[in-house]
Amino acid sequence: MKTMNVALFVSEFEDPYINEVAKGAVRAAEELGYNLYLFPIRYVDGQGMPPIEYDCDYQNNVMLQFVENTGIDIALLTLGSVGTKLSDEERRDFLSHLSVPVVLITNDMEGYTGVNVDNEAGLIQGIEHLIHQHKRKHLGYISGRMSNQNAQLRRKVFEEVMAKNGFTPEQYHIVEGDFASSSEEASRKMFEEFPEVDALVCGNDVIGYGAYHVIEERGLHIGEDVAVLGFDDSPYSREIKPGLATVRVDSDMLGYEAVKVCERVLKGEKPQLRIPTVFVPRESCGCHGVSDRIQRDEMMSLLEREASINYTLMSVSRNITNSEEENDRIYAMILKSLCRMDLKSVYLYTFPQEIAFHRGDIWEKPNYVKLQAYYQKKGKRTPQIHYQPMPIYTYPVKDQDVIQVKGEEREIHFSDIFHNAFLTAQESGVYVVTLLYAGEIQYGFLIWEVEPEYFCQISKMSYQVSNALKIDRLLSSRNQLVEQLEEVSRTDPLTGVLNRRGYMEKLGQDVATAENAGKFAIAVYADMNNLKVVNDRYGHEEGDAALRAVAMILQDTILHFNKKGEVGRLGGDEFSAYLISTAMIPEEEFRRQLKESTQNFNEKSDKPYQVTMSAGICQFRCSWRVDVDTELDKADRKLYIDKKEKPLSIVKTTQNS
Repeated sequence: MKTMNVALFVSEFEDPYINEVAKGAVRAAEELGYNLYLFPIRYVDGQGMPPIEYDCDYQNNVMLQFVENTGIDIALLTLGSVGTKLSDEERRDFLSHLSVPVVLITNDMEGYTGVNVDNEAGLIQGIEHLIHQHKRKHLGYISGRMSNQNAQLRRKVFEEVMAKNGFTPEQYHIVEGDFASSSEEASRKMFEEFPEVDALVCGNDVIGYGAYHVIEERGLHIGEDVAVLGFDDSPYSREIKPGLATVRVDSDMLGYEAVKVCERVLKGEKPQLRIPTVFVPRESCGCHGVSDRIQRDEMMSLLEREASINYTLMSVSRNITNSEEENDRIYAMILKSLCRMDLKSVYLYTFPQEIAFHRGDIWEKPNYVKLQAYYQKKGKRTPQIHYQPMPIYTYPVKDQDVIQVKGEEREIHFSDIFHNAFLTAQESGVYVVTLLYAGEIQYGFLIWEVEPEYFCQISKMSYQVSNALKIDRLLSSRNQLVEQLEEVSRTDPLTGVLNRRGYMEKLGQDVATAENAGKFAIAVYADMNNLKVVNDRYGHEEGDAALRAVAMILQDTILHFNKKGEVGRLGGDEFSAYLISTAMIPEEEFRRQLKESTQNFNEKSDKPYQVTMSAGICQFRCSWRVDVDTELDKADRKLYIDKKEKPLSIVKTTQNS
């Protein structure tokens, strides 16, 4: 029977609520034997949660297309967080682009299966606790945006509870805030418009945190002067002082039930599920002696893991900045650094070319990607513990365990990114997929197989890898620029052949290299005839053209022999050329070819003058002991003998030499 492949799209694992949803989904997938692929896609079009909203968050949205024709059977989507600022119409348009059946988490929409929280039971308990237990008379409600479905439902519950308990609309007050922010301005507005408020009911815990700040600004005491009630029971709500009374949602059950319902959805059913909620009293509502803070051993475990993650991040950064590896090696180096944490496996894919993707562009999925390197755990990994002073756990990995894929094997069709010769799940697996990008440039993506406790660190790791790739590209570009500058510094800009520096370096290297030891070399020292006459009679532009012609004639002569050699302009009208061959080339044969190349040029040239040169030639055997300056001096002396025999006229004749 085919293993079910489930995709879960969330906003960001750094959100404790989302992290719990993901862990619940993992638990269900492992129970049912499904493959689960988690995609942190941030927020639609980058409309995220300030103050950590980034201009390029929209890049992550392209991962929605990773489910198209890649073997994914069904997608789960935390639409309430991913589309936090979208209207219902915008959300429906957004969903229409998904190519597989969808289960919505924390959002109900007609035509879709929804797994949502029960916005009523726990909230009713909490509000009535404030009214009856603590005798609060002036309640204010700060909601989420009214474009958010849960914000609408929770506001409705508040209004119904107030009416049920005999409060008229004039006896309470409502201000709209935002689930995605602390909404401090909404809290200030509440106190300005309803100064007698003695209890704040907040649409979620994040809004409650903002209310804490505003209450303290006004010199009031939380839980005494003003009670505060939140919703979600985020982990931080247990830790702040005073502890935030809230409505507990078993967030992991949202993910758990969403996975459990997948088979029913694929059979055509559209069930609607509700996760129960319960009121949790703490000091902020006026209750005392209530404590459910994280135990010390649990906190230490979190700190130790954070220290280990930071060490891994530092390792990636340090290795890339201290290395100038070729691109093909950089991938294995990055994975080896990542494997310092307890990974089951990790796969690094790059796009065939870097993709420049701007906000509003239509992303075109490449036909194939390149699997550059991967790691798969072999047996149980034993950590090394370093005390600095916090225990840092690192997991040593051997070089051979990080596999660098070579040649055409790297090319993986996009439809096979989750199932190929390198990544074939023999058993069910849980994988996180993260995009690698910097600014508007996309490099590729990572597929991670890690334990759920590492989920909240994955994005941080991916950003570090993206930075490493960006630095590597910059270093590569710098090296290419250096090479280009070196090439320019060795090239004569007028003729395009080597200049004196480049030519002498190349001649010296070729003569001295062991590969050419004992071979025959012929070196030519040439001088253009009558350059001054050409300049005076026809102008300096024609003089420059004549110099380029000399370089071309020498190059044509060198190419005729099809041997190793170069041409260089030594300065002014002086040139040199050399050939290296296994058999000696007689001087007469070389001169004959030089004369033929000169005649061919002049016959084809439309210039009113002829181009000729005088040349001195010397021959020697290649060896590291050879002084090339001495050999060229010999050729230079022979040049003057040849020059005495050349005509002074530049007028074209039928006999050119």
